[in-house]
Amino acid sequence: MRRRRTTSLLAAAATTISLVLVSAPQAGAAPASETEIQAQLYLAYAPVVYLAKGETRRPTNAGAFIQHAALGWAHDSNCPNHQLAGLGTVNADWMGDGRYTHHLDNALCSPTGGEYRSNQGVRPYDFQGAEGMYLDLDPAYENMGSVRAELYYDYQKGDHITYWFFYAYNDGPLVQNHEGDWERISIKLSPTNQPLTVAYFSHDSSCVLSYPSVAKTGTHPHVYSAKGSHASYPKGDETYPTQFPGVNDHTTKGGEIWATYIRPIHDVKTMSWYGYGGAWGRVGHTTWTSGPQGPSAFKSPTPSSWTSPACF
Repeated sequence: MRRRRTTSLLAAAATTISLVLVSAPQAGAAPASETEIQAQLYLAYAPVVYLAKGETRRPTNAGAFIQHAALGWAHDSNCPNHQLAGLGTVNADWMGDGRYTHHLDNALCSPTGGEYRSNQGVRPYDFQGAEGMYLDLDPAYENMGSVRAELYYDYQKGDHITYWFFYAYNDGPLVQNHEGDWERISIKLSPTNQPLTVAYFSHDSSCVLSYPSVAKTGTHPHVYSAKGSHASYPKGDETYPTQFPGVNDHTTKGGEIWATYIRPIHDVKTMSWYGYGGAWGRVGHTTWTSGPQGPSAFKSPTPSSWTSPACF
């Protein structure tokens, strides 16, 4: 009974928000400013995220992750890693504007070449082998988070609005566990900012559905977060084959509901850490077990093609 009441309250709130935000302006009213239009859009289409039943790795705030992490530079060639900022001392502004710097080491573990900045594409495995910059979360905080977490969006007028979700830990199926987990959906907009297509992202791939065909609460698309891996899918109680042989994602109904449109929502480009090009999480033995890049110029907010395969 309680879940039905919660769901109905969310639906009522979504309907109210949607009617206010996407209704036509009153006759004689001044045209909405670009700032007002952007605010209307990010609220109107912010999704409802359904966590899998039993999910313990809930969404969290990027700032909280930084607060409980150290910043380092990973060296390969058997050279020791270098700490740039100790646990709890990482400066988000410095991350985003490139004030953290470090260099490559040669075989003798001596500096070689110029310095690289934190706002360059310096994620290990995307840069120079396993060399690169990374945030290292205090393991005591791997389970932090709740469905009260904040949401981040990336908007380009007449093109797209993308919603970024952040989790402290990806507890994926077998082969891809890592600290830090940035997930997203993206909505393609018409030249007049009408929603056309929704792209659901999972494991560096995506699938698409037309906006009218997506299940919604009011105007808010439904997103089902796969248990542990947090990959985004359009349906619950489903099994989704991944690109890892023998590994599947699972979505379920009956878990916690993250109604993002009633939580704090931020333009991701205004975040002080935006632009950081290193890894959000420590470096593993492979790219799949290392922290990912987050929202930045080095990670596209939209699919490589809006003609990606249709979601099933």
